[in-house]
Amino acid sequence: MAMRKAFALFVVFIGLAVFAFAAEIHVALNGRDSNPGTSVAPLRTIQRAADLAGPGNVIHEIHVRRLFTGAEMAGIKFHGAIDVEIGGNHIYRTIRGLWLDWMAQGTRVTGNLFHDNRTEDLFVEVDHGPFLVDNNIFLSPNTLLNVSQGGAYVHNLMSGRLRMNPFDARQTPFHKAHSTELAGMHDNPYGDDRYINNLFVQRADLSPYDGAPLPVKMDGNV
Repeated sequence: MAMRKAFALFVVFIGLAVFAFAAEIHVALNGRDSNPGTSVAPLRTIQRAADLAGPGNVIHEIHVRRLFTGAEMAGIKFHGAIDVEIGGNHIYRTIRGLWLDWMAQGTRVTGNLFHDNRTEDLFVEVDHGPFLVDNNIFLSPNTLLNVSQGGAYVHNLMSGRLRMNPFDARQTPFHKAHSTELAGMHDNPYGDDRYINNLFVQRADLSPYDGAPLPVKMDGNV
């Protein structure tokens, strides 16, 4: 996926399990996918960054001691995860499991195991979708913090609370399909999500959607 317009730099933050600090993979318009992905030699595409991160990571002990603060703390944090797949990871004992912040569009989160994460397993912030969350196991006390629309949650096991932010007035971008070309900006009411064939246990249920201003599709959930 070539980077063409609008956003000069994306950074993928990925916690490293053994050393318990964050590795940064840099992507820029002037980068090359043959580069190592450092700040001085960035990659060209988000997909190459995701490929370097790879599936099957074991990520833990991320910001659990809270010795400093900031807005980038998670096992994995992605800005602009357009057409990216995040799969096969084991993420536990982090401040937050996975954080999709802005412009998650064409994104797939699949086959991950989350547990013992402090705030929630998954945070989707001011994304307009579409994005797919499928075949994951969410075992922390809070499964989801949702400040987005356009998500499809399919064949997941969820044991934690689902929390909705009623409205976020920030005007955030959405893009033409499979592109970084800007299509428009929109604020963030909640709803316009789909829950299909999920298993809800313990604290998990869909009642937080009772007051959603946008329609929500629910089918085959137990």
